[in-house]
Amino acid sequence: MRWSQLPGPVGTSYGVTIDVETAQLSLAALTARLGIEPDEGSRDRGSRRRRYPGRAGGDERPAVWATTRWVLASGKPSSASLAEHVEDVLSRVPLAELRRPGVLPEDAELTLDIAIFHESIPCSIDVPSEVLARLAELRMDLRISCYPCAESEASEEERGEEQARANFDTL
Repeated sequence: MRWSQLPGPVGTSYGVTIDVETAQLSLAALTARLGIEPDEGSRDRGSRRRRYPGRAGGDERPAVWATTRWVLASGKPSSASLAEHVEDVLSRVPLAELRRPGVLPEDAELTLDIAIFHESIPCSIDVPSEVLARLAELRMDLRISCYPCAESEASEEERGEEQARANFDTL
């Protein structure tokens, strides 16, 4: 069975984006070069950051963003399979064009960002070698973030195992 045919684990949904980050161009200039309007989550360098005054130790981050972040999100519903999300977002951007000289500034970082929202602890996914090879060819990084979306529903045993792992990691 192909990766694209595998369903996600029960209680799992995904958010997949392509992110381009640079300090050299504004969001408008980057959008003009890419020829595609960005999605929510994009920001312009110099725009104000959200502050977290209650953060332990204070919020020492700069008040404005130092980089522009252009984001294109998958158009699939969050319940679609991971493969459907990845194929959707990669098909909407002329990826080969991105690495042509002059399209992106030299400092641009390309990332395929996969967010996994799951109901159980722990969470894992398999990324097939053909997907990794495609990302390597494009010089695109891969970021995978896992977010428990219903921690209160996790069993007492799962929470105990997670805490035990966390305690072991701090030794």
